[in-house]
Amino acid sequence: MNTKNPLYFEQREKSGSSTFTKFYYQYNWALNQALDNLSNNKEYIVFLETHEDVVFADSYKNESNFDFFQVKETKTFSLKQLCTRDKNTKNSILGKLILSIHNKPYKNQVRSLCIVASNGFDFKRILKNNTILSIYSIYDLNDRSVDEVTKCLKEEIGNDIDISKINFHHSKLSVEFDGLQHQMIGKIATLMKKLFPKSYYDAEDAYRAIIDEMCRKGTNTQDYKIWEDFVANKGLKSSEIENIIKTKTTNDFENIRDCFNDISNDLNINAFKKAHIKKSIQNIHAEICSLNLYYIKIYEIINKYIKENQINIYETNANMVINTILKDLGEKIDDINSYEMIVYCLIRRILDESV
Repeated sequence: MNTKNPLYFEQREKSGSSTFTKFYYQYNWALNQALDNLSNNKEYIVFLETHEDVVFADSYKNESNFDFFQVKETKTFSLKQLCTRDKNTKNSILGKLILSIHNKPYKNQVRSLCIVASNGFDFKRILKNNTILSIYSIYDLNDRSVDEVTKCLKEEIGNDIDISKINFHHSKLSVEFDGLQHQMIGKIATLMKKLFPKSYYDAEDAYRAIIDEMCRKGTNTQDYKIWEDFVANKGLKSSEIENIIKTKTTNDFENIRDCFNDISNDLNINAFKKAHIKKSIQNIHAEICSLNLYYIKIYEIINKYIKENQINIYETNANMVINTILKDLGEKIDDINSYEMIVYCLIRRILDESV
């Protein structure tokens, strides 16, 4: 079914799409943000070079909420620099940010407008509080500064402006080409190691595959009336990033199967039940290897319990251990094959300790 693209509107500029090298930093920043978002059990889409440098949608649907990011990798910005128009530019940095949604039909779907700066912001003297944050909202600035921003933007754009969505994000990513790559490859490796501790993974290949796909989407300057076409040609879904990571990870089921065979006699189950559980834990393993965030969440809840209680299934009655975990965790794991998931987690614990 074709649905209307809410972001179908003439874009302010497309120069970034044709000069990838100049905007390499923002692609990596977008990837960094996308990897951080994997910790949330929600779908999202990241768009490059569309209305802003980076746009995130919080679902796959055209009713999504959007977050707009203008990414700067050059210097520390003062509020005056963000508001000033020099002789060569029609609009200030904040002016361009506001114009991304000003009088646009999708305005109400945009949750935030964010300036991202690699060297942060010189706001120390104009903050309401002395707190040090990685992200400041416009209202973290003192009232005088907020009034100055409002005045400047009204002179630049007009009276009908909304500054409430403005945020300032201090990026921690290196601006050096090699340093930036190493940071991102390391982050992907950490994610892979956390999810697949006994597997072989190629974080560098995963990084290059994701960045290449972002480059392919970002350098496409065409506009799309239909949402599905827009997503397919300009967006990168969270599931696509997950699948790229999965393809760069080798994680077979043989060790888990062999370990289950070793402990199955302690479960006091017949051959039919044994085959059913083996099939279930194989499916669970496949879901986790596919980066199904719901399964990963349940796995982490059970695994944390096992670690905190120092459970060793070889030192006690297996069924008693499983029933105790079921009782203690209750509704936290009630929506999934709880018994089989606990068996899977106990097996993974055994294998991890044997490394």
